[in-house]
This record gives sequence, C-alpha cells and structure tokens, in this order.
Amino acid sequence: MRNSARPVRVFVLLALTGAAQSGCAGGPFSSNPNPFSMQPGSQAVRTPASPGFAQQRDLQQRAAALDADNQQLHALLAQQQQLNSQMQAALQQSQRELADARSQPGETGGSVARRGVSARSVSQGAASHGGALPIARIQGADVVQDGDLVRIRLESAQLFGPGRAELKPEVSATLDRIAQALKSEYSGRLVGIEGHTDSDPITKSKWKNNHELSVARSVAVFEALKRRGVPESQLYVSGYGPNHPLAASNSKQSKSQNRRVEIVVYP
Repeated sequence: MRNSARPVRVFVLLALTGAAQSGCAGGPFSSNPNPFSMQPGSQAVRTPASPGFAQQRDLQQRAAALDADNQQLHALLAQQQQLNSQMQAALQQSQRELADARSQPGETGGSVARRGVSARSVSQGAASHGGALPIARIQGADVVQDGDLVRIRLESAQLFGPGRAELKPEVSATLDRIAQALKSEYSGRLVGIEGHTDSDPITKSKWKNNHELSVARSVAVFEALKRRGVPESQLYVSGYGPNHPLAASNSKQSKSQNRRVEIVVYP
C-alpha cells in the first residue's frame, strides 16, 4: 500500500501544477493582479470637474475686478489729498499775510484787513463794495453772486456725456474764457471746483455711485483749467454727489439743473 500511494501523490501534484499554469494563461481562475491596469480595447474614465473648481475661478475673477477698482479709487484719493494739501498751504499763506498786515503800526487789525481786500479789488479793475468780488461776464457760463462768493455754473450736459467724466471738445472755448477770468478778474483767489449730480442711482457707468462721478468730473475740470494756465495752488476739487441740489423736485428740468459743475471763487 505504501508503494502504490506514492505514484498517486505525484500524479495529483502534477495535475495541480498544470492547472495553476493554465490559470495563469487565462483559465477560469486567472485574474488581473492590478485592477487599474489598462487592457487592450479599454478606455480611460475621465473624472468630472469638481464644482468647487468653477466657484474658485469665479472668485478669482471677482477678486481681480475688485483690485482694479481699488487701484482707481486709490489714485483718486491720492489726487484729492494732494489738492487738499495745496489748499491748506494757500490758506496758511493768507493767514500769514493777514497777521503781517495786522502787526504794522498805526493800523487796527480790522481796518487793515478791510483795506487789504479793498486794495486788491481795485487793482483787479473792480469797484470795491465792502470787499465784494466782481461779477465777471463769461460767455457760455452762468456767473452768480452767492454772498461773498462768486459761482461760475456749468450744466453737466454742457461738459460731459451721460455717466461720463471726459470733457466734450466743444466746451473748450468756454473753459478758455473761464480760465482767462480766473487769471485776470480773480487772480490769486482761492477757487473750488465742485461736482454735483442728481439723485438718480447710477446704472450704466463705470462709477459705483454719484459721489465718485462728481469727484471725477471735478478733477477733469481742474486738469483743464490747470492746462490753461490757472495756478494749481489756487485750485481745489470736491464732489458732493446729490447732496446739494439747486431744485428740490424730481422733474426732468430740475434734475438737469442739479447735474452741474460749479467753479466757486472765494474772497
């Protein structure tokens, strides 16, 4: 019995070995050891884009747009600060001149101050009425007295297109006459350039609100007058948006009056 069992074991061992080899060649027991390997004729499966990727891309685009807006606002703010510094310097110079005049012997402070204003008005060819400024006649502009001030008013439609801050070419002649008046009739006076709008919210413009638009329009007029020889130290800009309307109603005519730039001359 022992001798006959050995051939049987050898036969079984050979049978199992053959079955294992046939299985590796693609038999019923064959298996791919790497389930992710590519087989002939198979196709790669594309992973769909994550929803968070599109959202991140939108956020990056919005951030880039906000950066551009911030740069523009910083530029306007820097220009406004520069003009404010120049206005402060002009006021300090006027205060020093007034202090020097008051310190002269034989004159009281009040009489010297009044005499100085009167003398300057006469030197500009205007009659003195308690220091009041002369009312220059400027073709294409509305010049009005406002207490001790003189306001040179220009409607925005005359200067700019709707929602824009670029001066129209046809207003150049009027700006020439205004600049000439500032250099002759109002030489050395402090001049404010005020931008005003109506109360309608901005919908089709690169400006976010009426205050930004009013400042940009004031800066445009400031640059135009400076190019025409008006000293930069004499000028400053401000934008009031809809805060100081001329007309209170919401009619079309009233809104047109409220949209304006005023060049204000101080005594």
